[in-house]
Order: sequence, then structure tokens, then C-alpha cells
Amino acid sequence: MRIGITVHGLPPRATHGVETHSGAFAEALVRAGHSVEVFVPSNSPGRALYSQRREQRGPHYGVTWVQLEGSLDSTQMARAFGAFLDRERPDVLHLQHMKQLGCAAIDEVERRGIPMVYTAHDFFPVHETLTLMRPDLIPFECGDREMQARVLCALGFLDKQ
Repeated sequence: MRIGITVHGLPPRATHGVETHSGAFAEALVRAGHSVEVFVPSNSPGRALYSQRREQRGPHYGVTWVQLEGSLDSTQMARAFGAFLDRERPDVLHLQHMKQLGCAAIDEVERRGIPMVYTAHDFFPVHETLTLMRPDLIPFECGDREMQARVLCALGFLDKQ
């Protein structure tokens, strides 16, 4: 089976939880006999915006890096993602994360009739803090707008320190 994976980073460039998990997941799928292609936004100096560069990770799997700088233009990203889908033709798409991909990319998957699975690693689809925790590590409710504003203000202050 041809499996497409989307994620916002991969080791060695990005080594946090979702990124590390996605690389290990791709390798496990290959060991199980599947063909795997990963789509990852990247910021490589000197490359044209939304251009794509494919890298082969040894005998394991392919990675398509799409050039992204600054704020996301969801229409342009959706076109770039659509080109990836047309080229790689996955039987199924596993969305590991939507950060830097944009929701318009989902329309590209649906337009092609590709089944998709989404793993919710964090709260990104509903809140930008990802963890729904205050800086003092106490959880808060997503619908508590006053607390959301306080958390974002506190995080902005802490980021400046």
C-alpha cells in the first residue's frame, strides 16, 4: 500500500514529539512492507516559495519538502499539496499534523477521493497553545475565552524574556 504522511517537520531538522514520532512511524510502515511518502513544509534559503524538493531517506521512504516562509497562503499550499498527491498517488493519507498545511489541503485530498486518517497529537485544531495549559501547567478549558487571552498574553510575555 502507498501511504502518504503529512507533518510540519522531521528529524534531524525538527526533533520534537510529533516530528520524531512521524519519522519512526514512516520507518515502521516501510518495515511492514508499505511504500511511504512524507510531505513536510520547510524553510530553506534561496528556494522559490512553494517549490518542492524530494529527498530519499535511504532505502526507507521519500520526503517532499515544500518551501514555506512567513505566513501561510492556504490556497498556494493547497496547490502544492495537490501536486504532491497527484505525483505520489497515495492509497491513504495519514495527517500527523495540520500546522503549516492549512485546512484547504483537506479539500485536495477529498477532491481526489483519497481516504484519510488524522492523529490528534495535541490541541492545535482548536487552540494555538497546543497543550491547553497555562504557563503554570494548570489545564484550562478551550471555551474559556478570558483564560485563553490571559494565556496568550502570558506566553507572549514569557517569550520575550
